[in-house]
Amino acid sequence: MKIEGPIRKGLIFDGLYFRTANACGRYKSLGPWKRAQWRKDNPDDFVLLSDLQLNTAPPEENETSASPRPVAPTVAYGITKAEVLSRAKAAIEAGESPRDIAEKLACAHEDFHATQREIGRSIGISASSVNRLLKWRRSGYSNPERFMD
Repeated sequence: MKIEGPIRKGLIFDGLYFRTANACGRYKSLGPWKRAQWRKDNPDDFVLLSDLQLNTAPPEENETSASPRPVAPTVAYGITKAEVLSRAKAAIEAGESPRDIAEKLACAHEDFHATQREIGRSIGISASSVNRLLKWRRSGYSNPERFMD
């Protein structure tokens, strides 16, 4: 399989690079004893990382691109997921507003694909509290007194 552009880390698992997120998710959901059969049944959905070919050559001068290359999303609160989560934990400990905390949690959840359980464990609150804050943010911060002390 030839890949145009950067490798998406979310599509790498078990030494394989998957064509789609769905294929990767299906493979991860299987028990280890069923994965060998899945690889036999779905040979077009993945490639070994060692067989991966990257197209890193720059385009030729006369070659024009019809659409611009997508730009990787920038992260507003930090460079790594751990840094974002540590800032969210510090915000909770400092008593910042629930709205600011919800923004930090949303950054970890959306930009780094952190699960609500993972976020909760790393910042010391329950996954249900994380869920409530994220839902509150998605609702446009309606009913703010719900989170005020």
